[in-house]
Amino acid sequence: MRVLRLKCSSCISTLRKVEVPTWARRHIIKKHYPKRKHGGQSTFFKKSMSPQRLFYEVIKVLRSGIKAKEIQGPPARLDVRYIYYYTFDFKVGIFRPSPRHRGFSTRTVKIVCNDTKCAKCGRHWPKNVVTIIPYRKPLI
Repeated sequence: MRVLRLKCSSCISTLRKVEVPTWARRHIIKKHYPKRKHGGQSTFFKKSMSPQRLFYEVIKVLRSGIKAKEIQGPPARLDVRYIYYYTFDFKVGIFRPSPRHRGFSTRTVKIVCNDTKCAKCGRHWPKNVVTIIPYRKPLI
C-alpha cells in the first residue's frame, strides 16, 4: 500500500473522519458473514478476519489516502461512489461453487464509498463506506 504524503491540512482532517456507519456494518455482516451456506455469493472467512478487524483494517487503509480505482456515478445513482481495492497478505474470503463457476478463495476486498470533497484543494476523498465484499481480481 502506498501512503500519500499530504500537505493540505483540510485533506488530512477529511481523511480522519472516514468511517463505516452502523447500517453498513449490519449490511456487511448480514450479507457477507453468513451463518449458513449460500450459493455463489462471496463471503468472508470468519476464522481469518472477524468483522471488527475487517472494519478496523479498511478504515486504516482509507485514512492512509489510498487512491480510488474506479468511479461509479450517475445516471444509475444520484450520488458518486468511489471504489477501492485492497489486497491482504492472507486469504480473506471465498466464492462458493455455483453452476457457473467452481469455488475459489481471494485475498482482495472491494470497498465502495461515498465521497466528499476537500474544502481547500477540491480533491475527492472517501467519506463513509457503503459496502465491503471479497473480490476476485480480473485476469489480465
